[in-house]
Amino acid sequence: MLKVRMTPNLLGFRIAGSYDDLDELYDAIWSLTIADDDFPDDERMRGNVDELIMSTRLLALCYDIRHAYQGSRNIELVESGMSEWDAEAHGLPYVQKNVEFSVEVLYPEAMYEVLVLNYLIEKRVDQLKRGKTYRWADRDSREAWFETSICIVRSYVSKLYDAVAKVATSGRSSRIRKELAEGYYLVAGMYQQWVDVLNEDYAHMNRKQRSEALSTIVRDLAKYYHHEQYHEIADDIDKFADEHGISRDNVQIPGLYEWDEPVW
Repeated sequence: MLKVRMTPNLLGFRIAGSYDDLDELYDAIWSLTIADDDFPDDERMRGNVDELIMSTRLLALCYDIRHAYQGSRNIELVESGMSEWDAEAHGLPYVQKNVEFSVEVLYPEAMYEVLVLNYLIEKRVDQLKRGKTYRWADRDSREAWFETSICIVRSYVSKLYDAVAKVATSGRSSRIRKELAEGYYLVAGMYQQWVDVLNEDYAHMNRKQRSEALSTIVRDLAKYYHHEQYHEIADDIDKFADEHGISRDNVQIPGLYEWDEPVW
């Protein structure tokens, strides 16, 4: 079973499970991402440039999940839940421990990914309603109930929220839920560098500050267009991109992610 919990210092989430758990999550998230037109045989959804940029960042999560179940992140032995009596009764070898793989994700990054996943699920549901994927899909979104990737990702998103709710006050939990549920419509237009800035700011907080910022971070992601600092950063990025003849998604803000090994 996939498990998600906040890390001890609230720096982010720990996503853990068996090989199959993480492999299934990887496939589900990947299947909802936007396909590049350079690969015409790819059956994933198509989208505009902003949606492709947003979706490409989400593939970084897929990358980490894949490396986790391949053993390149965290590995530990956990209780199997099998007793010696059960093993003997069923004629099975007694296995006391199972292997669990895991990976950590920064809190702002993970909350951004939730907004993106909600956006992509909505896009996928709309695609089903228009009958562009399955001929039997009618105008009713109930067809999405049986879409495997949507169900798996919805479960993952709910586990992320439950993990936050266990460490946040009831007021902050309610605000986080509201922003995640309602604030994803404009996420594709967000300059990706804003997530990097929020990751940087959050990483330099202490545990108490992070606890107090749990809902603020989500608000700054969902309502980025109201944030003065965001617009200042976006203007600087546009100016730099124009001067150097590059796309805005290729502009990097210097000095970010230069901290020591994070203490999760």
